Parts: sequence; C-alpha cells; structure tokens
Amino acid sequence: MSLIKVFYKTGEVFTDLGASAWVLPLVALVVVGSLISGLSIVVVGWGPVTDTARVLDSRASQFDAQRLRVLILAGALLKLVFLAVAVAFAALVVYFLVWVFVVQASYSKILAVCLYAVYMRSVFDFSVMLISALYCWILGLPVVASNAARMNMGALIDGFWERGYTYEVARSLDVLTIGAILIAAFGLSKAIPRLALQSAAVMLFLLWVAWALVRMKFRAPL
Repeated sequence: MSLIKVFYKTGEVFTDLGASAWVLPLVALVVVGSLISGLSIVVVGWGPVTDTARVLDSRASQFDAQRLRVLILAGALLKLVFLAVAVAFAALVVYFLVWVFVVQASYSKILAVCLYAVYMRSVFDFSVMLISALYCWILGLPVVASNAARMNMGALIDGFWERGYTYEVARSLDVLTIGAILIAAFGLSKAIPRLALQSAAVMLFLLWVAWALVRMKFRAPL
C-alpha cells in the first residue's frame, strides 16, 4: 500500500504516480488530522472549556460549555478543510511555476506529491504528540504547552534576534515542516524528471516564506 510504502520507498511511489494518485493521500490526511484533533481533546480534556464557560458565567445561557465544545469540534473540522484547500492551492501555484519555467506537467501528480508530503508530516506530528503525551503521563506531568518541545527555528534565535519578519519566518519553520518541504521537493523531482531537486527545494522554500509573510501580515497564528 502506497501510504505505508511512501515511508521506505519514497522515490518509487513518487515515480509511479497515476492520474488519481491524489485521492488516497487526501483521505489519509483527513483521517490523520482527525486523529490529531481527537488526541488533543483526549489528552487535554474538556477542563479548559468548562473553565472558560465559568468565566463567562454571565453569558452562560448563550455561550455555555456545550456550545464551546461544539465550536472546538467545528474548528477542528474547518481546519482540515482549510488544510486540504491550502494544499490544493499550493499545488496549483507549483504547477504554474513549473509550467512557466521548466516544462508542462500534470497537476494531479503535483497535487499528489504535495498531499503525500503533508500526510507524512501529519503522521510524524501525530507520533510526536503521542510520544509526548505518554512521556508526560508516565512522569505525571500535565500536558501543557510549556512541556512541549520547541522544534521551530525560532527557538534557536529567540533572545538573539529582534522579532520581525525574519523571526516569524524562522518560527514557522519547524523540523516537521522542513522535512515536508524536502520530501515534496524530492517527490517533484521524481514525478517531473526535468525538475532538479535543488530547484524544487528552493521553489518550495520560497513559497513557504511567502506564505509565512502573508500569514504574519494578516496576523494569523503560525
């Protein structure tokens, strides 16, 4: 199965992509994303939601804990939809750039490569979350943000670099994201033989930087 094979025979999977190869990683991405959301709720629990409802006690009839739970679940669902749309749009931009500067390529193959890269990132993300939760559970530590490992580049320059565009871009580049960019670049070089690995990596990195700057401009959380 290609969803498992992609982890140990990545080049072979990306070389043999068909016209509908994007469907399987899309479905898998939704499943893994749902597992991540479910794990977050199970590990953290509904305590913070209940506490928030108590703070808003004066408006409890309009904004109680149950409604907050529904909003959290709806937000998780919308996040998955947004992720799928964002990947499709990113694949469209890559398709346009490849078509202009390299060669006419198949959009479905580019979309499949991008979805596989994001799917692999999500699997590693879920694994890290699960291991962290088990670690905290074994040691009796609360699972909060302060106990989470900082894996983004911002952790290396925090305190040494003034907050700004460079800092925000660095903060958006965590270990898993860098890995996903490299996997996508490798996949594009396999799916499009005329596209060099270095060119694909630079193109994807610049697209990510542009995306990070846009998110910062509109003050969206990275």
